[in-house]
Amino acid sequence: MSGSISLRPTFKGTLVLFLLVQDLVCFARRYEDYMKSPQYESDALRTLQTIQKRLQYARHLGASAMSKRSRWRRKSCRSWREPCTPWSSTSSEQCCDKGSQVCQCNLWMQNCRCASRAWG
Repeated sequence: MSGSISLRPTFKGTLVLFLLVQDLVCFARRYEDYMKSPQYESDALRTLQTIQKRLQYARHLGASAMSKRSRWRRKSCRSWREPCTPWSSTSSEQCCDKGSQVCQCNLWMQNCRCASRAWG
């Protein structure tokens, strides 16, 4: 048969397979030794402390960002693509740039948003 594949192992293939298995066994032993060492405990403790610091910092930033966000929502007008109320006299419901923006709604006067003024 001319198209058949030979299944007999070659010396090079056997050697490569043996070296890979040997490296895998050595790696597993080094990993087990590391897991039982005092260095592993100190590394794990250091990693947990780093995570805890990051979480505390993120919580601190989240609290300050929330207060900035609430201050941002208290602004006196609506910017581009924000919901608005058509023909409103309240400045907090009107579009900011009255010269180039209008409060556009759909046919049933729903989903009103500040948009660019159409030419014409």
